[in-house]
Amino acid sequence: MKFFLYFYILLLKLEKLEDMMKYLLHSLTTIMDTDEKISNFYDIITTNIIFFSLVLIIITIISGFIETIFLKRYFRQRKVI
Repeated sequence: MKFFLYFYILLLKLEKLEDMMKYLLHSLTTIMDTDEKISNFYDIITTNIIFFSLVLIIITIISGFIETIFLKRYFRQRKVI
């Protein structure tokens, strides 16, 4: 009789362990999905930052050339150069 009681307790513990493993597996898949979404979001942000930086560099270079042209024209009109 004692053997069956131990066996029953062992089965209950195994079922509990199985449920815990299912819960852990579900939690792990949820964490992995969330991590993938966050990684994709960071990739999008990185792409946007690179694009914005390139646009700012191009605008800065163009405005520098325009400023140089206007300053040369201004100083030639004032006969400073």
